[in-house]
Amino acid sequence: MSFEQEWAGLKAAYAPESKAHMRLAGAGPHGGGTAGGGAGRGANGQPRLHVTAHVLRGRAGHAETVRGQFLKADDEVMKETGEITGTLKGFRTDTAIATFQERWRDQMSYVKQQFTGTASALRSAAGAFTSEDHRRKADIDAAAGGHGRNGGNGGHGTGAKHGSHVPAGGSR
Repeated sequence: MSFEQEWAGLKAAYAPESKAHMRLAGAGPHGGGTAGGGAGRGANGQPRLHVTAHVLRGRAGHAETVRGQFLKADDEVMKETGEITGTLKGFRTDTAIATFQERWRDQMSYVKQQFTGTASALRSAAGAFTSEDHRRKADIDAAAGGHGRNGGNGGHGTGAKHGSHVPAGGSR
């Protein structure tokens, strides 16, 4: 086998992989997505994840609800196990119950922190989504000549509004 034949065989073996690196994932019919990259169906036919600030705030609310239910269950467990102490005559259970309650409190504290942290992180992400949306809208409006972040002056930054422009090098 000549060098050229061997080289052609090697190139052919790796050609599909190199072409795959040149395509955008999900940017067209090959990726199974929509051309605009918005919501639609993925390559497996499942609906694509569409995350909004509203969805994140809703999930944070669900986390808070579950946290409340968990704390209610915790109160019931602590109440019931607290009633056992001293009631079982002939058994040395008080120390075991106290140890159980201490461990339970530690575990519940951890779970409470996890639910609180999850809800907080979701709300924080929702805020970031909202501020990014507002920033992008302002940038688009400014680029389109609308009233964006630069006071509606087309992005020139002079601060001139309604005829209040001061000529360069002098006062009015």
